[in-house]
Amino acid sequence: MRIYSIILCLVLFPIRASCLDTAKVVNNALFVEIGGNTTFYSINFERVRIRSVSRWQAVRGGVEIWPRFNGRTASAALTVEGLLIRGPKDHHLEMGMGFTSYYVSYKDEQRSLVYFYHMTFNALIRLGYRFQKPGDRIFFKAGLILYAGRFVYLGSSDPDVILINDEGHSFIGLWGGVAVGWTFKK
Repeated sequence: MRIYSIILCLVLFPIRASCLDTAKVVNNALFVEIGGNTTFYSINFERVRIRSVSRWQAVRGGVEIWPRFNGRTASAALTVEGLLIRGPKDHHLEMGMGFTSYYVSYKDEQRSLVYFYHMTFNALIRLGYRFQKPGDRIFFKAGLILYAGRFVYLGSSDPDVILINDEGHSFIGLWGGVAVGWTFKK
């Protein structure tokens, strides 16, 4: 957990600090992303500082809530990311680093009243493409995300039931996402 906090500080604070100096245009954006920083979808808010036609900086935050549709699993995720956006006119390269945290509860099939709870912490690196015409409010983007995470078991609804391997484990993977959004002025 400590390493993820350090990564988050190293990524977001310098980007946020450099955004504080003069910028030509400040935009906000709302977008829906399928896949991406979370598992299924996320609803995101993005703050963009346009430094020039080809240089942008952004900080984004998003949330995913997955209710217990199937009767077994429910989850919630929060994601934060700092982005550098580069490119001429319509076509932009997005490079970002961030953090996603999941909380998941799931039902044991053999024991109908026992729920297990775990959290997952992911550090992520994004490389993506963004299409947005100058002055246009609608944008599309797609990205490839490399993530590294840690699964941490929190417990169960029945204190007598424990998982055999409850120490957690680490993982690394590759994931993708696509998004469509709307930009609006401050």
